[in-house]
Amino acid sequence: MGHLVFRVDNYASNVRNEVLLMDAAGQLLLTLRRKRWSFRKRWQAYRGDPVESDKPKFSLAKSLGFSNKTTASVFVYVSKQIKYCDYQIEGSLCKSLCTILNKAGEIIAQIKQKEAKCDIMLGNDVLSLVIDAGVDQAFVMGLLIMFNQIG
Repeated sequence: MGHLVFRVDNYASNVRNEVLLMDAAGQLLLTLRRKRWSFRKRWQAYRGDPVESDKPKFSLAKSLGFSNKTTASVFVYVSKQIKYCDYQIEGSLCKSLCTILNKAGEIIAQIKQKEAKCDIMLGNDVLSLVIDAGVDQAFVMGLLIMFNQIG
């Protein structure tokens, strides 16, 4: 039996505008907010509970293009400036396949439909997430939540 690692909540907030990522004990890890008045669908992530002066730690923007799959670019903030696109996300959580690539094009995390080890039928909503060692798990979960929101 598995153990709870993260909780996703939206207490007293509009589901479309803010999502909270917490650890199993209920400690707030990331606050994810939809950026208003953005040409592309963009979400921003803040560590913990942000105050007005806080700058986001990273953001995700839906890539422009005409493709069967959704793609998004991830920008990590350094000081007051945005670095170049550091990560790319491709796929669709609705279709149970999503890949996160670093700027070198290497897969750092992948979500796909879980395969049963015996003759048990698993539903389309039973997924498996594999994250490379050394990659911040809360960061990856934040990206997947934001990616699902822009879908």
